[in-house]
Amino acid sequence: IDARTEAAMKNAEAAQQKYQAAKLALFKEVKEGFYEYVYLAEATKITMENLELLRHFEEVARTKYTVAQAGQPDVIRAQVELARIEYVLSSLEQLREPTVSKLRKSLTLPEDTNLPWPKVEEFNAAPLGYEQLVNLLRQKNPELLGLNFDVMAAKSRIELAKKNFYPDIGVGIEWTEFERRGEMSGRDSIALMFQINLPLWRDSYSAGQRQAQAMAMSVEKEKIDTENSLLAKAAQSYYDYNDSIRRIRLYRDTLIPKVEELLQASETAYKAGTIDFLSLIDSQRMLLDYHLSYQRALADNRQKLAELEMLVGTELDVK
Repeated sequence: IDARTEAAMKNAEAAQQKYQAAKLALFKEVKEGFYEYVYLAEATKITMENLELLRHFEEVARTKYTVAQAGQPDVIRAQVELARIEYVLSSLEQLREPTVSKLRKSLTLPEDTNLPWPKVEEFNAAPLGYEQLVNLLRQKNPELLGLNFDVMAAKSRIELAKKNFYPDIGVGIEWTEFERRGEMSGRDSIALMFQINLPLWRDSYSAGQRQAQAMAMSVEKEKIDTENSLLAKAAQSYYDYNDSIRRIRLYRDTLIPKVEELLQASETAYKAGTIDFLSLIDSQRMLLDYHLSYQRALADNRQKLAELEMLVGTELDVK
């Protein structure tokens, strides 16, 4: 393969890698939109459950007020908290359409396509090795691979420019066919031909070579800058991914079980008259916040995984 053909092939391969990079970016966008929709579904469900819990607390406060075991302020506080949670629930419900619209756009679906609430699957948030991620990024990231092909194409153009300094020698055969008319017809002739093009415009050739070398240096620098930028993004995404795992474990294994225990004890204590209604409401607020934070950590984990997969150019095994 001559240098010109090799440069064209490398340019085509670079274009293919740019297409692959765009496809991975689209996959990331779809996954981010989907897991944001999952979070919204879970946040709505949790808020509705807390609304029912508050209605139960309001009924407890009314009962105590009726038998003169609690004052009217407890009932009012319950109603104020109910109004606050109803507002939160309304905001979440209003957020559904913009979230779905963004997801439809990523999936190139018609605007009137109905997307039901997603089915929630248990996330397996497993740690990832940083060195493994870095190696995958350098080997499979399509943006880097495309720049590698650009570098090779630029080097092929340098070789092509160097060849302009050498004489271009061509060899050919010319066949002349004579018209045949009876016995006096002539015989066909074959001529061996040589052609040589001398490199007379050496200044122009030198300028072309310098331009090709400058182009190769520019592409090489772009590759280095891009790799450094991708590694910085991967380092931040890797931290965010692992931080989400720490938050998932904190809420799931420690905070939520403890606050559920606290809320149950607080309700019992309030009914017995040993704590005030504000302590009960504080426990309920804490439980709602921790449940929402837990779901946020789960969604962040999947979204950061999608970002890492885009950066390394392949799916990651977190099983």
